Amino acid sequence: MSMLTAGLKGQSAIEFLSTYAFMFLIIAVAVLLLFMYFSLPKNILPSACNFYSGFNCADAVYANTSTGSELLIVATDMMPGIVNTSSFGAYLGYINSTSGYCAPSFAIAGQEMYCIAYFNSKAVLGRSYGGTFHIKANYCAAGAASIYNASCPASSNFTYSGYLTVSASVLPTSSVSNTYYVPINITNSQHGAVPAHFQQMIQFAPSTYATYERPDLGNIRFYYGDKELYSWCEANCMSSSASNAIFWVKLPVAIPPNQNRVIDMYFLPYSVDYDGVYAGEAPQLSPVYGEYDNGANVFLAYWGFEGKSLPQSLTQYASSGATVTVNDGLTVSTGSGSWGGIVSTLNYTTPVISEAYVALQSGGALSGGIAQQTGPLPSSPGYDFNGWSGSIGEGSLSGGMSGTQNINLQIAVPGENGQTWTAQNSQTYYKGYLASTASSTDLSFPGSIYVSAGVYCCSGGDTITYDWLRVREYPPNGMMPGTSFGSITAS
Repeated sequence: MSMLTAGLKGQSAIEFLSTYAFMFLIIAVAVLLLFMYFSLPKNILPSACNFYSGFNCADAVYANTSTGSELLIVATDMMPGIVNTSSFGAYLGYINSTSGYCAPSFAIAGQEMYCIAYFNSKAVLGRSYGGTFHIKANYCAAGAASIYNASCPASSNFTYSGYLTVSASVLPTSSVSNTYYVPINITNSQHGAVPAHFQQMIQFAPSTYATYERPDLGNIRFYYGDKELYSWCEANCMSSSASNAIFWVKLPVAIPPNQNRVIDMYFLPYSVDYDGVYAGEAPQLSPVYGEYDNGANVFLAYWGFEGKSLPQSLTQYASSGATVTVNDGLTVSTGSGSWGGIVSTLNYTTPVISEAYVALQSGGALSGGIAQQTGPLPSSPGYDFNGWSGSIGEGSLSGGMSGTQNINLQIAVPGENGQTWTAQNSQTYYKGYLASTASSTDLSFPGSIYVSAGVYCCSGGDTITYDWLRVREYPPNGMMPGTSFGSITAS
């Protein structure tokens, strides 16, 4: 819970070899060169931030606070094992930092870390500063695949150094590096266990924490102890004044029946945004479609339809008169009597929940939707959730739906739509996470399902666009574990 505690001291010192007179001359020359360096107009000084080894430096920010100044380095771990940092320090503009730390303290290859160094002195805004920085850490070459259970004690066995040039700037907040967290208690009240790697829904009102958030909520991170968790923001991520944001977090550990686990929701420095690896958002919410989409790291299966190519593990099918197009979203268009869509090539053990975000739909019969099928072909039968007038069908993508039952439910446009098939006579359909149950026995209950999406045969013509499609774990007895939030605390 206190893994971002800024009490770790990163200290460095300059030692003068006073017994050698020529050293004073070297020091004098160095001071003169530095004076000339900082006297140059800032527009001819290149901005630079580089590590000598171990990490890439993605960004650097230097700004004043009420008591001094702070340097933030965004570093990407490039080593194959586990790194556990103990401190971060910098020497900037002739001054050593007083303390510093990196968050998260544990990192694996490709993960971003946010390293912050504190200075007692204030910076001159607009001036370019040059200097060096270093991370003290322990490196564990083995066990990167099981970071949540890895034994990698923090120490100062390794030093990862670098250099930078950065201009002092003004940030919208009073501090570069103020960090806060809220503990979230996740309770499994069911008789069945919540499995490890379960996708947990986290809902809260961003307006409650608006003081600590970026407008796009991009500085929010989730941790279990000092291990960062994969998270994906689905809805209401574009405003810190929203009343209800939906995040999905991949839990690292199981939750036995009638027990709980605590994770922490952190608000990192204001300058930190989504990284698209551990912290991401739905593709249509980013400035560039899919820029921060990390759904594949969170869910059992996920397709965001970025770019113009069909993602792997999906196959497209279309009859004459129909088209299936990927162009920052999946669009299926049909004419009268035609059909088209995509089917997964992989199957998923039942029960699971399959869901899609439908962005647009138009046409006469509104026969576009999603289905859980018993096979990977367009002719494989399944249960379909579509835009017809409240009816749920049994059939196939190419053969059309029949045997419909009316449960007064149509897919939401735009919105989240989902379904699950839990037993021979038990189906559930979700519209904006509100569940409606059905009881059809037309199809035999399979041990696994394939997912499909498209326009099902044979309507008078329909067009439907999906922003994403996914498969996630079915919670015990269909009940998502409950969440309760503690008080916000400065780290």
